[in-house]
Amino acid sequence: MALSSRSRAAIYTGLSELIEEDAVEDMLTNFPAREVDEPVTRDFLDARLAEVEARIIGRVDQRFAAVDEVRRYRQRFAAIDEAVFRHAGFGACR
Repeated sequence: MALSSRSRAAIYTGLSELIEEDAVEDMLTNFPAREVDEPVTRDFLDARLAEVEARIIGRVDQRFAAVDEVRRYRQRFAAIDEAVFRHAGFGACR
């Protein structure tokens, strides 16, 4: 959770009376000043990686489906060629 500048100033002022200012500054560096400075949580990272993995798997599946479709068309064309050659009296074409 990011600290607001008001909270940050209050903490700095209050703790500076108890400990050295350098120590307070060092401690406050562990608390983000803005939301974008917040560290990524393991759960968030796991969720994002799962999304990316699902997209990659989906694309790979699409590619395999396309390859299978091309293979089926080639088999159909080979069967048609075979039938045409047989019908024309050439026998088996292979």
